[in-house]
Amino acid sequence: MVAEGFHLEVVTVNYDPLLERGLDGEQLEPIIIYSAAVCRHLVEDAVFVIKVHGCPYEDPNAENLVMLPNELQQPPDWVRNFLNNRVQERIFLYVGFSGNASYVTDCVSTTTRTLEGNVHDAFAVDIVPANEIFESAHPLRHFFELTRVPPVNYSPVGSDDLFIEVANIVFRRLMLSELEAAAQLATRHGCENHNWLHDIVSHMNYEQLRGFVRKLSFFSEENPLRVRQVGVKKAFKWMLLLTCNGILDHRTFRPVLAAPYHPGPEGSASAPIVIFDGRDQEASDCLAEISKASKGEKFKRTFQVGGLARWYAIVVNCDGTLQDQGTSIIQREEDSVAREYSPVFVVDENTLVNRIDHLQELFAS
Repeated sequence: MVAEGFHLEVVTVNYDPLLERGLDGEQLEPIIIYSAAVCRHLVEDAVFVIKVHGCPYEDPNAENLVMLPNELQQPPDWVRNFLNNRVQERIFLYVGFSGNASYVTDCVSTTTRTLEGNVHDAFAVDIVPANEIFESAHPLRHFFELTRVPPVNYSPVGSDDLFIEVANIVFRRLMLSELEAAAQLATRHGCENHNWLHDIVSHMNYEQLRGFVRKLSFFSEENPLRVRQVGVKKAFKWMLLLTCNGILDHRTFRPVLAAPYHPGPEGSASAPIVIFDGRDQEASDCLAEISKASKGEKFKRTFQVGGLARWYAIVVNCDGTLQDQGTSIIQREEDSVAREYSPVFVVDENTLVNRIDHLQELFAS
């Protein structure tokens, strides 16, 4: 979620570097905030991990580390100031430590009271069965009562499953909101059915959704595009319009943005339709990028370009239009014996808009 551009603040009481390793795995280099001396690096839009108990991996000065019992119960001023200034604006508090520890109980209880009526929901996760906690004198029961976690909001399956499901929910909601906006645009052109695409998105997990977004562009291989950088709404709009006009068959549509092309109800021609995000580049520059990408082995494997006589590239979110000439990506050799061979067909969003009433004719040409 941090890698995809969500404005989250990662705060931990643990010494271990697991969060940093996770961010490194996403090609991110987080700033580690572990003392008052480095707290000034805490700026908007930066990726950081705030380690309120210090970080021995980053700070060789043992005096900066919060290790003694009285320090754990009474955090340093920089931690207090940070929490007091920001906790009122946040709705999710994660404590990565057992509620059996008295200083954790005191800390969370104090935070809950400080927030007064601003806590909408409180959740907890552990590996202890719910009945052993809420139907006995288990120490966690008292902790959950203090922190207002009802039995229905307790999960005994451990944190891994919980966090994966949270990620699934967040990414689905993000994509579905983009789909709803796209559906309104498609409705203006008489295409009112988007249930089929809604069902596809609703059954995708967060990894599939991230992969789905990254297939919208091959312009940034070294630095993968993030969800918030891609024109998902425009891609969804044209997926709906092309389906509505019989160019895409939603029954065989795959979430990798490639599907059989049927120019008519009984048509048998087949070629993938690939949607590219132009990212506000000139249309001619987009064409050059597509030409370059199409020669890569990864692209050929993904869309099986080498095994098909024809494929279609649709460029959305670009500036300008493409000329009818010069849009060929795969050139036919003069001495080729191939029959019925057609070059790649590339069309930009602006051309699609201008010819929206004749989409089938455009793709059948």
